[in-house]
Amino acid sequence: MLLLCIDDFQALRWGSNFTVTLNGKDAPFIAELLNHVDQTGPTCYIVSAIIPSGFYNEIASGRLEIRIDETTGVGDGFAVDFVKLLINYNESIFKGRFSGYVYGAKNATVRLLGTSTTVTTDDGGKFTFEAVPGLNAVRASAQGYVEEYDYGIVLSAGTEWEPFLYLSEGIGSPDIDFSKFAATEAWSEASSWAIAELQKALDWGLIPDALMGADMTKPITRAEFAAVCVKVYENLGKTKAQPVAENPFTDCNDPEVLKAFNLGLTNGTSPTTFSPNQLLNREQAATMLTRAYKKVTMEGWTLETDGNFKLNYEKPAAFADDDKISSWQRTACTSWLPTTSLKASGTTSSLQGIPPRQKKPSNTPTQPVSRRC
Repeated sequence: MLLLCIDDFQALRWGSNFTVTLNGKDAPFIAELLNHVDQTGPTCYIVSAIIPSGFYNEIASGRLEIRIDETTGVGDGFAVDFVKLLINYNESIFKGRFSGYVYGAKNATVRLLGTSTTVTTDDGGKFTFEAVPGLNAVRASAQGYVEEYDYGIVLSAGTEWEPFLYLSEGIGSPDIDFSKFAATEAWSEASSWAIAELQKALDWGLIPDALMGADMTKPITRAEFAAVCVKVYENLGKTKAQPVAENPFTDCNDPEVLKAFNLGLTNGTSPTTFSPNQLLNREQAATMLTRAYKKVTMEGWTLETDGNFKLNYEKPAAFADDDKISSWQRTACTSWLPTTSLKASGTTSSLQGIPPRQKKPSNTPTQPVSRRC
């Protein structure tokens, strides 16, 4: 994440147009923030932007060069007081909450500027975001309407900003295509046996942004696999998931985790914690995938009523360590072994055993193993 402390950026007042490059590459996800706020001195404010994975390698090499240009020649006297790059930061520290409304179009899409995170307004036009405290902006859009923007201050508590946006009928402009800024390589490292499976996952759109360009030989975390399961749900159901409106977790505001929680694909480790960086084990992976499959294929399924929805499958021969599978995860583990066909998308998924005929339910899968789920 990139934090910029800005002073006297007044694009709305003066009609300025800023372009931004990050290490020589176009960075419209930063420019859009500067072009849709008015901030005057003597007080400066912080704006924040999530850096896409396509920029990671150069930043990891130690290079961080940001160039800001005003293209209209109006001479806006802007300044940047400081820039801060956050790496592996504690998300729970950097969050505030705000809600707003969109009128004129039903079920509008709203995006938090500086991120690719979007939500859909409810029937009353309401939307809610968790955001980094500071100066924030949102973009509202809908098919057949002209997009609209608003900005305001988000605090870590007691936020007063409540954006109201009205969409008028007309031809809108396309939003930023964040896929252009993803890592050019879908993974940095992968075991030879996993490459074919990873390529399938990439082709089917099952690799989430958080794992694009990652080292796939490493173990996978709860948050990362939650993002994978959201992709599975969206791929099978041909629909987009939405994050839960009220985040119950104090240690995680990852939108993919909140989508998985909203769908019932995962639970917290307590009523108020998710433990996003905790490593996942194999039986947990099987359970989350089973929930994603049920959510798509069994009308009325919820996590609370899961026991009422049975899967029809042929149970494989017991593994040597079958007694080590947790009772509440047994159905999920056996139904995905040796292979369960996901006919809705024409794909086949498997969580294969570890020779000789062992499930190793408590083992932590690597990222490609979890992708084979």
